Amino acid sequence: MFFDADGSVVLLDFQLTGLGTGAFDLAYFVTQSLLPDVAAANRRALFDRYVAAGVSEGDTAGLWENYRVAALFCLVYPIVAARGMDLDDPR
Repeated sequence: MFFDADGSVVLLDFQLTGLGTGAFDLAYFVTQSLLPDVAAANRRALFDRYVAAGVSEGDTAGLWENYRVAALFCLVYPIVAARGMDLDDPR
């Protein structure tokens, strides 16, 4: 996290790199960092706050749908990725 003198915040995450929508980052946070009941109770408020903060995407009309698709991907991807892992390995 970087903080500018005017209070602006910049987040950098190097786990996976790529170009994508901020809705994916929000969906990743909601699906991977919050307990399910907390996520269900707050996902729309978090999304609305994200949009109010000044979304850089030009068209926000389809952004909620983009968020929902990304959230589904974030929930399915670990299951698909685990298929290729040795689940008996304690690591």
